Formats: sequence, structure tokens, C-alpha cells
Amino acid sequence: MPADANPYSPPSPTAPLTQNTEDTPVRGSKVLRYNNATLSKILVALFLLGILSAIVGAVSDVMQLQLLSSTPINQAEADSNDLRQSFFGFVSLGIFVLTAIFFGMFVVRAHHNVRGFGAAGMTITPGWAFGYFFIPVLNLFRPYVAMSELWRASYSPLRWLDRSTGLVPLWWALWIVSNILGQMSFRLMSAAETIPLMIGATWVSFVDEIVGIPLSLIAMLMLTKIQRAQTDWVKS
Repeated sequence: MPADANPYSPPSPTAPLTQNTEDTPVRGSKVLRYNNATLSKILVALFLLGILSAIVGAVSDVMQLQLLSSTPINQAEADSNDLRQSFFGFVSLGIFVLTAIFFGMFVVRAHHNVRGFGAAGMTITPGWAFGYFFIPVLNLFRPYVAMSELWRASYSPLRWLDRSTGLVPLWWALWIVSNILGQMSFRLMSAAETIPLMIGATWVSFVDEIVGIPLSLIAMLMLTKIQRAQTDWVKS
């Protein structure tokens, strides 16, 4: 500092102002941290497989209902029915597990992307956006909050609070209904020791398969729209 400088005078208008920006988000950044294009295509394929699985599962349930309604029940047909139902059950479970894994990867990466775009004030961290699906009670509403924030921030990172939630409420309603039906079907089938109880459990399973068709379709549209919105933001 020059000897004649006043240490109490305000800084010169031409003097550069320093600021710690380590924790300051880059407002309006156009950098895509994670390119989810390939991941979204994999998810589309898995959701389509899920729809096909739901259709086949519903047909299989109808065949089981027809068998349970026949008297007397042929033992060979009963064994064949059990084998078919078990096979489709394992296939459906495999598709679900794979979809869940890739879905989780997409959600976490997409949450990181919108923060890189400058989205501030989001209440769910990228990791918990998927982690809350596995926490009892919290999984009834926190994943919805995470997905609604992701949807809005993908379309308008800097003004995401002003955006609508789009397809998220419909997807979440179908998700909750499907989970309730799935739990009911599993418990009823496990406890079914009479033909009427098995028929009732099969009907619940059939409805669950039907609900799974629009659920997979809406989930597929939701994620592809999020992916497209983030890509458009980078290109804009």
C-alpha cells in the first residue's frame, strides 16, 4: 500500500472485487455433467419390456382364472399352470430389478445435471433422490418430491419453482397403486389355501398387471422428457 494511501477510504471503482465462488453455483451453465442419452435409451427398452411383461402376465392370470374355475381341476394342467406362472414371475422380477437399477442411475445423474445448470434451493440431494425409495414411510412421499423437483429444474433450472410438475403426479399415483396391489397379491397368494382365495388373489394380480401398463408408459415418457429438456437446455 502506498505510504500516502488512506486505509479507511472505500475501494477504487476500478479495483477488482474478489469473491469466494467455491460454493456458488454457476448460474445458467450450459455444461452437461452427465450425458444420459444412452441410459435413457436403455430405460426405454426396459420399460417396453415391462409393458410386454405386464400384458403376458395378465394373459397368464386369465388362464389361471379359467383353470381355477373349472371342475374338476386336471393335475397336469395345474402343474403346467404353476410352471408358467413361476416362469413369468421370475422374468417380470428380473425386468423390474434391471429397470430399478438403471432408473436410479438416471435419476441421480439427472439431479447432478440440473445443479450444474444453476438450479438452487432443491430440497433432495442426488443420492437421496433414489435412496428414499428404500426408506419405509418416507418412500411414500419423498421420491415424489425429488422427481417433481427434477422435472421442473430440467425445464427451467433458474426458475424451477415456477414450473408445473408435468407427468410426475400421474406417475406417482400409478406407482403407489401398483405397489399396494403388488403387496396385496403377494400376501393373498401366499395365504391362499382354497380355490376361492386363489381366485381372489389372481384377480388382484391381474389388476396389478393392467395398472403396470400405463405405469411403465408414463414412466418412460417422464424420463425421456426430462432427458430431452436437459439436452435442450444445453443447446439453447
